[in-house]
Amino acid sequence: TWDRVYATGKWVALATAPEQMEVGASGWVESLRIRLVHAMVRHHLIERQGWDVEAWGVPINQTYSQFTITAGFCALPLRVAKDLGLRYSPAELEAITHLWRWIGWTMGVDDELLPKSYADAQRIYKIATEFRMEPDDSGKVLTKALLRDGYAADFGLPGPLNTAVHMMARPFLKPFFATMSSRWMDPATAEALGLRPGRLNNFVVLARPVVRSRELLRSMGLMGPDTKVAARELRLVTSRFGLDLADPDLAKRYQQADSGKLEKAS
Repeated sequence: TWDRVYATGKWVALATAPEQMEVGASGWVESLRIRLVHAMVRHHLIERQGWDVEAWGVPINQTYSQFTITAGFCALPLRVAKDLGLRYSPAELEAITHLWRWIGWTMGVDDELLPKSYADAQRIYKIATEFRMEPDDSGKVLTKALLRDGYAADFGLPGPLNTAVHMMARPFLKPFFATMSSRWMDPATAEALGLRPGRLNNFVVLARPVVRSRELLRSMGLMGPDTKVAARELRLVTSRFGLDLADPDLAKRYQQADSGKLEKAS
């Protein structure tokens, strides 16, 4: 579970980093790889596993891919950020939406299904929530696995000590993540997955003044120029995934690694 979460986080970091979605860059390479993996999964399920398209629809279909890109990776994180007290300008919201439109198209989502504006992304998000997709037993199993093993707390301690502290903190982290996840989910879906709202939801209310205070200091220039703040925080995120965006051979290594993975998978 953790490996899968880590791989997804690494892809998001690459795809949203400056210039990494240029054709041939590492974010573009990874997004294209995911598109090919999805194609192989569809082929395997339909041609070799007897997937019933008439009854179940096409696996990893256009509608669900559209919802995942637009709702899951674009609109929902912006909603969470707003709830925490972060504010984006209209131009920034349009730029973020446009980036995810390009990422989605690279991954194989039809152009006419992708958001043409931030307002369009919000509309697609609303439609996605109204689908009322009922989680099955496998969805519940996945949710339990994510709450148990879908994170790795980093307390800045030496390896074995950090692992020990993480294990001690898990009894608190598990209900914390479960409660926080329910805050931004459709109540019926959250309940079907075994997620319940609770007092820990108030953490957002407590964190909001801290986030807003930090944003005020940044807007006043007390944290340095925005370009330097962004570069510093980008290095913090990418370093957790072992990425060096300044490496000129980064994209080439991804291309070589992905060629081997795809050959093995096929």
